Amino acid sequence: MSLRARLALVVALLASAAAAIAYVPLRHPSTGAALYWNDGGNVVVVLSSLGSDDLEPDEHEPALRLALEAWNQVPGSYARFLENTNPVQRARTDWQADDIHLVLFDEDNSSGYFPPGNSTVAITPVWFQSNGRIVDADVLFNGSSYAFTTEAGANAFDVMDVAVHELGHMLGFDHSPVVGSSLFPYVTPGLVLHRSLASDDELAIRVRYPQVTRARIKGRIVHADSEPVARAHVVARDANGRTIGAALANGAGNFTLPGLEAGAVELFAIPLDGPVTAANLSGAPSVDTGFQATPIAQLTLPSSGDVVLGDLVVDADTTLVFGRSFDPLPLRATAGATTNHVVRGIGLVPGSTLSAPDPEVDLSVIGWFTSSVSFSVTVPAAAEPGLVDLEVVDPSGDLAILAGALEITPPDPVVSAVVPSTAAAGGGTEVTVIGSGFRPGASVVVGGAVLRDGEKDGCTVVDANTIEIELGACPSGTYDLVVIDPTGVEGRATGALAVGGEPSIASVFPPAGAHLGGTEVVLEGSGFDPGLAVTIDGVPQSVAEVEPDRVVFVTQSALPGGYPLAVTNPIGSADTASFSYAPLPDPRIDTIAPTQGPAAGGTWVTITGAALRGDLDVVFGADPSTGLGGALALRTTFVDANTLLALTPAGSGTASVVLRDPSTEQASALPAAFTFQKKEGGSGGGCGSLVETGGPGAEWMAGLWWAALLFVVCLWRATRANAALREPA
Repeated sequence: MSLRARLALVVALLASAAAAIAYVPLRHPSTGAALYWNDGGNVVVVLSSLGSDDLEPDEHEPALRLALEAWNQVPGSYARFLENTNPVQRARTDWQADDIHLVLFDEDNSSGYFPPGNSTVAITPVWFQSNGRIVDADVLFNGSSYAFTTEAGANAFDVMDVAVHELGHMLGFDHSPVVGSSLFPYVTPGLVLHRSLASDDELAIRVRYPQVTRARIKGRIVHADSEPVARAHVVARDANGRTIGAALANGAGNFTLPGLEAGAVELFAIPLDGPVTAANLSGAPSVDTGFQATPIAQLTLPSSGDVVLGDLVVDADTTLVFGRSFDPLPLRATAGATTNHVVRGIGLVPGSTLSAPDPEVDLSVIGWFTSSVSFSVTVPAAAEPGLVDLEVVDPSGDLAILAGALEITPPDPVVSAVVPSTAAAGGGTEVTVIGSGFRPGASVVVGGAVLRDGEKDGCTVVDANTIEIELGACPSGTYDLVVIDPTGVEGRATGALAVGGEPSIASVFPPAGAHLGGTEVVLEGSGFDPGLAVTIDGVPQSVAEVEPDRVVFVTQSALPGGYPLAVTNPIGSADTASFSYAPLPDPRIDTIAPTQGPAAGGTWVTITGAALRGDLDVVFGADPSTGLGGALALRTTFVDANTLLALTPAGSGTASVVLRDPSTEQASALPAAFTFQKKEGGSGGGCGSLVETGGPGAEWMAGLWWAALLFVVCLWRATRANAALREPA
């Protein structure tokens, strides 16, 4: 890759972000070319499966997928993030490689970008060529220094909020001076307003990756003496006083503001004197801040073509500054409510006025304190979401504007009930979410799945109080159900939905146990969920181990007899079998000696244990979890209640030994207790015999005389066979 360069962008800790519009492209530091993807409709990313140490496994995935979708759903743009879900790719950590665009939580500063004491929450390294074409980009979260969350309001950085910002950099966009933009360079723990794109962010992607062409406003920002103003921030408002677009002039004062819809537009030039400054832009370019916020033009924009305004003069400089990087921006103004806020600055003295250009927004100043102003904001219940500037005029008439400072949002959705509250792990359960504040375009997150309104396999927002979903296959467990509004605010019902399997019991071993209790029983089957209950005749048993296909429990005492056994998952689904209590104690097998013998069998083994009886079956090679299979011992000899002798049958490999009472069905198993050994080396003909060793009657085989006799017998048989071949038919 020729003339390859590298650029790293940062989300800092000190402030916050949300909605507005300002298209500030990343640029090649030498050629000035704006960065872009050659195939912007096919930017393939990989979401690391490693996740964050602060979250449950896989909890980060829905948040990151929602962040991808925030950029994908902008109308008028062809840009699209696509996800590569290959498990091999998701397990990779080599984000530096060109063939992968990875979103990764760096928990130990292995990237080297997050040394102790730094204020970087996340970073997007971008590699590009001299013409601006991006060849690689990755997103790294600073998990070594900061905590992350997926729950709104928690005292940590919101995963989706941060991801939307960083993905904007991946597309080729620089930080935005509009404080409500998702690309505003500061982020605050607990806030989620960056989850949704602002008009500023939407303008950026429509202009860089356009599907339609709209009118462009062109002009040059100059001082009264006609000297150009380098990198003034030009902000546009619509007829309703809403922030609808912005652009950054170049070093010669020239700006182009494309992509706005037709209609009445008012333009303002604002200095980058805070909270966003030249230091927040890549390369820290030269910026002229020697002027005050100035209304520079009013016009009616056509649907297409260029509108050339010529030179636009700004007013003289002022010491008035409104907004600092440590303010939690943007300020949320909830429709139908009154909220209180404080904004810092310089020169915020009594006698100043504070206003919002949207006439529906009612501001009431509580107090001016020179370095801050305290005020309340009241917004009508029917107010549409969006950004609104804040303006301060000091007693001398100087003006300061904080672009996109207020983000009007609806109230948080409320999830009051989930019906039913249980669902099958295999999917297909229809669930109704009941609550309030549900709006078109909302998403539901449950069990790791993201269900979007109106999409295939998504959810349906029926009305403001009802959402319907059909849950797909989902691992068993208890999950929060979260409704996320298009603005990013959310409503959450903690532990609202229990998802589980349908248990199925295939075997119970042993099927009987001592009436005094204490029998360890193994259930095999499927659909067993953590937290399940096992009962015998309604009496809870002591569950020791639960796996999806296996349950181990220990019986309680009961009167002798047969009883129903039930397994019930946390969601209430159940299956039944039977279990019997016997009056006798359970046989127990502790040791076997010897532990190995010939594969042909014939080895006498000594079994030690407790409650041993002469009528027990001894089975070699049975499944120790089900008791099925295996072969009975050729002979058994009862010695006492602690000792039993058994003659091994033929077998192979390492086998369990099971003791089983054929009358009561009580049993005991010792897994991997005996190894059947194959004869090593040699080959032979068709003579053989069963040889007992180490047990009763073995003495008759002592000595070597039998070997000669066996040889004579085999020779005699071979002679007879040869003679038969010579006899006539």
